[in-house]
Amino acid sequence: MGQTSGISSMHSFRPLLLVAIVCICITIYFYRSASTAPSADQLAEIISSAQDSVIQDADSRAYVNLILFFQAGVGLAFIMVPSVIAAYRNRATHLRLNQKVHFFLARKENSSIARETVGAADSEDFFLQRLLQAHPNLTPHDLTLCSLLRQNKSSKEIAETLNIAPGSVNTARYRLRKKLAMKKEADLIIYLRKIA
Repeated sequence: MGQTSGISSMHSFRPLLLVAIVCICITIYFYRSASTAPSADQLAEIISSAQDSVIQDADSRAYVNLILFFQAGVGLAFIMVPSVIAAYRNRATHLRLNQKVHFFLARKENSSIARETVGAADSEDFFLQRLLQAHPNLTPHDLTLCSLLRQNKSSKEIAETLNIAPGSVNTARYRLRKKLAMKKEADLIIYLRKIA
């Protein structure tokens, strides 16, 4: 974890380092050019000779302007390219982090659903084992009916699940009560819930 964060901070530091190097180079250039500035006499001579050397030709002036714009563009590129690279890397890192967060959240949600499903299945298996220990004469059909009754399903839902007529559910309950040796006043669902 520490190594990964160190690498990512190093990647975000590089563009800033490039910008700093370009700024230092520009500062050194201006400092050196200022230190080699001509004296007042030399400056007056340069100005007088410059007036004679003004570019009269329009094509030559356009060429000089083009060179100046090109140099200004190169200078701006040295400043802007590292900034654009840094912004792109930050955006890419942000997208990758979002994808990882969504992946881990989905994985966590799936694992919690799986745990709940396994827990419910384990609970159901435990109930059926306890029921068979108490009443070994129950058939698989009886066990399915007990499981549905324990889940508090209605007669209509039980009939649909077992693919029988709704009236047959009451008959199946009556036969189940006999197999479980229950008294008439005892509640079947409460008894089944007490087993597990």
